Amino acid sequence: MIRRRRQGSDRLGGSREATGQRWTAGRVSAAGYGSVIGLLALGGAAAHLGIDGAQAQRAPIDRAYQALDTLSSLRSQLQDAQRGERGFVLTADEHYLAPYTSAATQVPQSLARLRQLLGADTAHRQTLDDLQASATATVDYLGLAVTQLRDEGFRDARPDVLGTAGTETLDRAGRFIDTLRQDQLTVLHARQQQQQEQESRALWLVTAALGAASAIALTAWRATRSPAPSPPAEPAAAVETFSASDSASEPAEETWHTPLRVLLAEDDPVNQKVAQFMLGKLGHRVDTVGNGLEAVQALRAADYDVVLMDVQMPILDGLEATRLIRSEFPADRQPHIIAMTASVLAEDRAACRASGMNDYLPKPVNLPDLTSALTPLLDLGHDLPGDDGESGDARTAPDADRESEVRARLDDISDGAPSDPERTLLARLLRSFTTGTPAGIDRLAALFTAGDVPGVRAQAHTLNGSASNIGAVHLAGMFAAVEADARAGRLPRNAATMAAIRAEYAAVVPVCERLADELSAATAH
Repeated sequence: MIRRRRQGSDRLGGSREATGQRWTAGRVSAAGYGSVIGLLALGGAAAHLGIDGAQAQRAPIDRAYQALDTLSSLRSQLQDAQRGERGFVLTADEHYLAPYTSAATQVPQSLARLRQLLGADTAHRQTLDDLQASATATVDYLGLAVTQLRDEGFRDARPDVLGTAGTETLDRAGRFIDTLRQDQLTVLHARQQQQQEQESRALWLVTAALGAASAIALTAWRATRSPAPSPPAEPAAAVETFSASDSASEPAEETWHTPLRVLLAEDDPVNQKVAQFMLGKLGHRVDTVGNGLEAVQALRAADYDVVLMDVQMPILDGLEATRLIRSEFPADRQPHIIAMTASVLAEDRAACRASGMNDYLPKPVNLPDLTSALTPLLDLGHDLPGDDGESGDARTAPDADRESEVRARLDDISDGAPSDPERTLLARLLRSFTTGTPAGIDRLAALFTAGDVPGVRAQAHTLNGSASNIGAVHLAGMFAAVEADARAGRLPRNAATMAAIRAEYAAVVPVCERLADELSAATAH
């Protein structure tokens, strides 16, 4: 009896002790959950401030992109105006004036757009004034030349009208465009760096708050519950989990090609997993980021063969990220960029091409389409046009073909029976081409080196027009190929393309000089 009463007394004492423990645990729980709420509020405030800061930086970034696009369009419009005027000078055919007529309308609109985008900055006002004066003078000089040729005729027109009108003002306008373009690239990079720093700070605060809240919540939970042993994990389940997560990155057993290094830019977790699985099945290596800004940062840190770029992403979308990649990275580090979007509209596909993307995959992406998009890169060793290491000399046209093509073009211009003034004009045209083209080729090479895709496109377009005007068909084809690649966002990865262009130009020069001497001699007799 005594022993039982002592046991009962022990039980009662233990009960009182447990009651004290439960009271202490309740206080810990209340304090813990209160702290959790406070920390979560802190994290929410930090996220809100980070979003506000990112939105404040977004407007200047968008404005810089719009200014860069407008400057590129203005350069092309001025070059088209000169090309149209020269075509009219050479042929007296009003049909060739179409580029000039279109540009004469577009140039004032582009200048007004630049004023709207950049006029608020006093640092740009003088450059904008100088650019407007030069661009307007270029269009006016070209129009005056056309009017004089119409009124006075080609035989009585002054020499400066026959091919040099507007050249000086066009060059000056190009320098002002280059100045504004460099300023906007500087602004763009600085703003994006600020945006990245704000986002990083906000992310750190949110992560710290969530981590602290989780730790406090775990402590409170443990204080209010007795620990219970957990059953050992089933080995089969662990193996199954590992297999499911790792199978997407395991290369296919029968892979015969060198794997491509792929950067996947996709914000949706489900789409990420699907794309990772398909790329792993094809035997490629893949890194994944969640937005366009992270894609640009990944490319700064490492080289990738291909970027699968979702068009609609937070912070920086796929179009803006592609434009930044094409403008920032040199030619030898430009990846092949494939757009991924659920849109089926033709204008959206055109926007992808215009931003510098190489290809397009509709969502949801399936394995056959992905295979078709990546296989050409494997077959070509991921070399872009002009990357095969050949100098291009073996593919240049024979001299006889060059001469016959140039003669055919001169016959087209003069109807095969030129008068003495027309022979003088044709000889001047050929000599102008041989003396003026080297500077244009040097500028194209400099744009290659700088990785300036819009600049390469515009310069190749100009050189293509000049070569076509004198009948240098093979050389014009080289420039046309470069222009087409630049429109698709591609640039050569080595010097082979420029070497081939210079070799073909060097072969065209003696043909032009020989025909110019022949025309001059016929005029003298």
